[in-house]
Amino acid sequence: MNNAYYIVLDYNLSEEDFYRELDRFERISVEYDGQIKVPIYDEKNFSLPVYVSIMRRNPSDKNYGDFEYVLVDEKNCRLVCILTINGTLKELPIDSTLKPPAGLNYDDSWSGFSIYSFSLDMLGSEGVFMPSDDEAMFNIS
Repeated sequence: MNNAYYIVLDYNLSEEDFYRELDRFERISVEYDGQIKVPIYDEKNFSLPVYVSIMRRNPSDKNYGDFEYVLVDEKNCRLVCILTINGTLKELPIDSTLKPPAGLNYDDSWSGFSIYSFSLDMLGSEGVFMPSDDEAMFNIS
């Protein structure tokens, strides 16, 4: 049984809507108990600029994990939204140039990087925050 999930949304917008959506991405933040997290904006490691909200790789297989990011093709007013849960990058049904580079990791901890996860020091475990529609990276309406 394969428990992998992939969502790929590749779309073009009018110039006005494109920049409105970029403005929304730049304002995304998730706050929990005084901690604030924002997506990572990366212009170096992908084929296009990207906003990354989840980059969790399995320590034993760096091609396996959870990924949530939006690639920004400003020239064509195009956005490519990727969500992978329990999946492998090999199986991700997109062009390889849109996938994260092998070994890229923004956080070397076991849980990796996620704007939705917060450390609950008093419990000694990882807490997961469920974002509202306004806070979520993927807000399809």
